[in-house]
Amino acid sequence: SFTPSSSRSSQYAYIPAREMIFTMLDQHADTLEADVKPPLVIVGREGAGKSALLANWVKRRREIKHKDEFLHMHFTGASARSGELRHTLWRLTKALKEFFQLREMDVPVEEERLSWSLSRFLAAAAKKHNPARIVIVIDGVNNLYCESAPKGSLHWLPLELPPCVRFVVSTIENVAKPGQPPRSNHDAAPQKQSSGHHQPLLITEKDDDDNQNAHTTTHRSFTELTRR
Repeated sequence: SFTPSSSRSSQYAYIPAREMIFTMLDQHADTLEADVKPPLVIVGREGAGKSALLANWVKRRREIKHKDEFLHMHFTGASARSGELRHTLWRLTKALKEFFQLREMDVPVEEERLSWSLSRFLAAAAKKHNPARIVIVIDGVNNLYCESAPKGSLHWLPLELPPCVRFVVSTIENVAKPGQPPRSNHDAAPQKQSSGHHQPLLITEKDDDDNQNAHTTTHRSFTELTRR
């Protein structure tokens, strides 16, 4: 059952039966030297509990995480500006600069510059620790408003990440209307497409009567992430 709380990150209640997904997220976030992993995407219907899962996982990880781990959480529905891609990327790059003391790097304010600067900030931050511990969680990427791309576009998200940089994002699963093919939330692809182990990893609800479970799979590109 769900119980109310006072803050944005704690107003979600999480069903303990899904503890195994916490384990999946921990395994994805944990780092080894020169360990490269693709972004992990959580897909589910609206109201399925994706925000609850991420909020509670981040809360638990903050209690046990390594002191050098950079753990950044962003909810796209937390404020009026939280759904803006420009604001989202500005918060992230500013946090990276402050945490890793990247004094020589300036944080842009334009969406386009922020998009292509993200890889530079991640690469610079990854060199500060050996191994680096960088975990970035963005809830509701389908709600991100872009100035020069369709809403929910992931053109800003690099698939070729530095070692030990982890992205965890969530999005909704679109249900096609009768007579229409399934539709993806993401009309634009990420910055770079890769093959093999660089393909994004997906956690999604199972199509059975037990929605307490999840399974993982991989897809060719983010344009397929919501197609089952």
